[in-house]
Amino acid sequence: MDIIYILKVLWQKKWWLLFIPIVSAIGAYFFSLTLVNQYRASAQIATGFTTNEAIRVSDERASPRDTELSFNNMLTSMNSGICSNLVSYRLILHDLDSTEDSFRERSSDEKLRLTPEEEAISIETFKRKLNRLELLTLDDENASILLKALDVYGYGYQFVKGSLRTYRVPNTDFIQVEFISENPALSAFAVNAFCEEFLKYYRGQREEGSSISVTFFKQLVEQKKREMDEKAETLKTFKATNSFVNLNEEGSSSRILQISEFERQRDNYQSNIYGLNLSLDRFKKELENMEGGGSSPGQSNAKVLQLREQINRLNERYITSGSSNSTLLDSLNLLRNHLKNETSKISSGSSQGSGLTKNELSSKINDLQIEIAIEQSKLNSITTKLRNLQGSISGYVSKEAVVAGLASEVEVASKEYLEAVNRYNEANNKLLASTGTVRQLFKATAPASPVSNKRLLIIGGAGFASFFFCVFVFVLLEFLDNTLKTPEHFKRIVRIDLAAQLIRINTQSLNFNTLFDSRNNTPELEIFKEFVRKLRFQIESTKSRIFLVTSCKKGEGKTFVTFTLAYVMSLVNKKVLIIDTNFKNNALTKWLTVKKGEVKLLERKQDYELKLLTKGDANGAFGKKPDEKSLNDLVSPTNFTNIFLIGNSGGSESPDEILTGRDFNQLIDLFSTEYDYIFLEGASLNDYSDSKELIKYVEKVVPIFGADTSIGQLDSESIAFLKSLKGKLAGAILNKVELKNLK
Repeated sequence: MDIIYILKVLWQKKWWLLFIPIVSAIGAYFFSLTLVNQYRASAQIATGFTTNEAIRVSDERASPRDTELSFNNMLTSMNSGICSNLVSYRLILHDLDSTEDSFRERSSDEKLRLTPEEEAISIETFKRKLNRLELLTLDDENASILLKALDVYGYGYQFVKGSLRTYRVPNTDFIQVEFISENPALSAFAVNAFCEEFLKYYRGQREEGSSISVTFFKQLVEQKKREMDEKAETLKTFKATNSFVNLNEEGSSSRILQISEFERQRDNYQSNIYGLNLSLDRFKKELENMEGGGSSPGQSNAKVLQLREQINRLNERYITSGSSNSTLLDSLNLLRNHLKNETSKISSGSSQGSGLTKNELSSKINDLQIEIAIEQSKLNSITTKLRNLQGSISGYVSKEAVVAGLASEVEVASKEYLEAVNRYNEANNKLLASTGTVRQLFKATAPASPVSNKRLLIIGGAGFASFFFCVFVFVLLEFLDNTLKTPEHFKRIVRIDLAAQLIRINTQSLNFNTLFDSRNNTPELEIFKEFVRKLRFQIESTKSRIFLVTSCKKGEGKTFVTFTLAYVMSLVNKKVLIIDTNFKNNALTKWLTVKKGEVKLLERKQDYELKLLTKGDANGAFGKKPDEKSLNDLVSPTNFTNIFLIGNSGGSESPDEILTGRDFNQLIDLFSTEYDYIFLEGASLNDYSDSKELIKYVEKVVPIFGADTSIGQLDSESIAFLKSLKGKLAGAILNKVELKNLK
């Protein structure tokens, strides 16, 4: 749907587009006459969020985001239900306590008046709730009386909430408070009451919040103090219980020297014991040699190898210990001397002993065993003393670790205590400065003039709103309209080439004999004539002579279009034959028949044969071409020059059933030699198969569509069939087009 077409549609509806907005504007005018004057009173509250007036307990500067958040929090508090309810209490108490300067008069209706008892209960209850900052709920005692009082005077929560407006003045530190009502004094009183009650409520909330913080941090300080004292007492008790003195004060240096001396003595005793064991082994072997008759050279060599292996092991230990162990050095020297003796024995080739007798060797062995036992006893004593010293030192080290851990806990507890004290002091300072600089800058006064009632805006808005609403409705209806009322609609919906369109005219009063004689005074008929002439040109352009006129549904104007085509062709001296093959509705036969007794009809009869036209066999096969007289015996004349008719008597049979046994194709060929154009009318495609059966006898099919109809499912199927004809399908004709839709 293009914009030009929409503008055309709106132009056709121009009177509605003028009438409806004018009526709406007039209605809005009279409605605005009943509007009551409204008075706006205003006050401002300074917050101190963006200035340096506020008392600050720290050097931190508020960021723009924090400032915006503070304003949002305050506006949310203002718009809460508690403040609006408090204003309702103030207003109702004002009118109940004072009779001369009440904002609203008491109703004269006894049913809407409060009794003295109800007034007393209302005054007492509202004052109590105002002092306690309580909301009015349905569960309250005497709630029905309180709600009745608010309804009588019209000071309910919804009235206050709807009349009150709070907002921040852009780029300033102020919050604007406005109240609109029908009474200027009421508006001023409500604004001042709201500011007073809000400041009271806001300061109370700030003080309560700060007081909670102070109480919390005070308890936290006491808790941290107890924890610090407990940890300090634990450290003190541990030192006293374990007689702990600093390790440096207990002579740690002398104990370390003692440990070093004991280790040196232990190494000496171990070296002596080792040397004595070697001597003991030597004497035992010598004694064994005496008792066994001497030792062999092989045994001496084995002993030399053993001594060398021991020397190598001790040498590695000595070097690994840093060549500073004197005990290992003495053992090495002893083994080397012994190796030297054994080597000399082997080199001399004789087994020389110690020169002692067997008894002397036994005595020497006993003495060495005694010395080894004595040295071993000394070594055990030194080892015990060394172990005790090392244990005492490790005990002091573990005590020192415990004391260090307890001292660290005491230090952490002290830091936490100091931090809690700082937080407590900060919260206490905030409590002292909790009210800040939030204050009302000035008292609201009763406005002298009412606010604009915006009558012109209401009237203009009503007119413009109704205008655009009408435009929307007309465009929506046009968009939802699926009728083929214009060639553009037809091409978009049907998508078949359009040969011509014919406008809607009154066919009952149309006289074809005088239509083309002279210029008609009716503009519609003149346009109709031009469209018919265009249609004639399109038909002639097809270079075909035999046409079938059909439609998708009934009532599209096939009969009228068929005759119009025949008539416009007769105007150019074309001889036209109309064959009424619409057996379901023979309107052409009824319209064009001159005398009913003389009309030749196509009908199904067992004894009927085209004997007037044939001189062949009984099956209708033509033996030879009939003469002109034989053809004319089947054709009926009409009241119009050059237009002839072959009618039908109607019936329920299809064309194939009626024309069975006859060579209708040959009959059409015979008539084409006598007539310039032959037009056949077929029944609607949606309802009957007649037109489909007649297509084989014609050269072109001309479908008729009514501009006042829409396309349905059956129409879509018929249109698909027409498109399948391809070369046999001539351009369609859009009939009954409204002239206003073409302008």
